[in-house]
Amino acid sequence: MKQLSNIAKSEISDLVSKSKKCMLVIGQKDKDPELDNLLIQIAEEEKVAILVEHTSNLHADNVIEPIDSVLAIIGNESVYQPDLVIQIGGAIISKRIKKYLRDSGTQVIAVNQQFAFADVFQGLRLSLDVELLDFLSFFQELTSQTELNPLGKLWSDAKTKMLIGHQNYLKSIPFSDFKVVETLMKAITPPSKLHFSNSSMVRYGLLFPNLFKGEMYCNRGTSGIDGCTSTAAGAAIIDSESLHVLLTGDLSFFYDSNALWNAHVPNNLRVIIVNNGGGDIFNIIPGPSSTNQLSKVFVAEHNYDAEKICEGFKIHYSSVRNQVELENELKEFLNQEDQKPKVLEIHTAGIENSKILNTYFRELSEM
Repeated sequence: MKQLSNIAKSEISDLVSKSKKCMLVIGQKDKDPELDNLLIQIAEEEKVAILVEHTSNLHADNVIEPIDSVLAIIGNESVYQPDLVIQIGGAIISKRIKKYLRDSGTQVIAVNQQFAFADVFQGLRLSLDVELLDFLSFFQELTSQTELNPLGKLWSDAKTKMLIGHQNYLKSIPFSDFKVVETLMKAITPPSKLHFSNSSMVRYGLLFPNLFKGEMYCNRGTSGIDGCTSTAAGAAIIDSESLHVLLTGDLSFFYDSNALWNAHVPNNLRVIIVNNGGGDIFNIIPGPSSTNQLSKVFVAEHNYDAEKICEGFKIHYSSVRNQVELENELKEFLNQEDQKPKVLEIHTAGIENSKILNTYFRELSEM
């Protein structure tokens, strides 16, 4: 990686000096203590709003997450909109933040993007291939010397408000995909590594405050469900000292079930399938839900389960159908001393999962 040139410093300084509201958006990245400490310092100043997804593996009180839930609180109020965004890290999962920033027409500085001219937020002004620490040190110096509106404080206050509504809503909902993911996010703890599959499971996971504090990953890059189980199994083979837990949907699991058809399925792999009887993401996102082919073509409703697949591959299998069974099963399922790969299937078909999720966003927006 290159050091910041004088020309680049001049361009960055010009963009920052003309800005009043700065935001950092951080996508997928590995845990990096030195980089993360610098980002935390910037967040603590509360001038700059730092938005993170769990797959950024950055944990701090002053960063903004879960992004989609906070966006539901702030709506379209212009006071929250940045006029300069710094984009770092890999893939951004949230469609809501992409739309929000595209609609705001903000200028973007992209740093160390795999595809230098990819314009994710449709406002790219500068793309830099430089050392992140070098860039962020210079950026922190600039923002400390620049009169900025306290965008970080505004978003932090919205996050505080959101957390109240979030907790109240979770207390009110029945056994469902949303409730299941809440239970799992509390039960899976470091040093376990948590993997999400595409598509609805990672979106549910990113709706919860990151209390896990461990490492989280998603086979992201494209938006398809290909290879999620294979990726988690491969990570478990490489890192044999940690328990690797994959949270996946039924279609993602069935699509990649051959990941278990090999002689090297690691003993430290745990696969949790949330089987809601189809691709429920299509009941949630706009477009498919308005067609007359929703259940057959998009959701691909089915009555299958994973028991016989696991039996065929000689993988330990268990299943649950309610909250009590789930809580009773998890302790043994996540026991790392039990040296064998396991699959747990959680059945939530027939529950109004998409309605429960859509009501969540509606109630936050009405706070």
